Amino acid sequence: MNTMRWKGNWNVVKGKVKQAVSRITEDERQFIEGKADEIFGRLQKRRGKNHQHLKRALHDSYRRSLCV
Repeated sequence: MNTMRWKGNWNVVKGKVKQAVSRITEDERQFIEGKADEIFGRLQKRRGKNHQHLKRALHDSYRRSLCV
């Protein structure tokens, strides 16, 4: 398994754990953070890109959508 795929898998698991913990503690911030980690993990697995590259691409896409 390549490194990006492993990191992606890890981020999915980490995100799910944060979501489960947040449900117990009802801490919405942790739930949202966990969901973001899960989404980034899934993107890492599919695209084979690192976290920083994905954040930059999403940010650029968001900025372009504001300019339209």
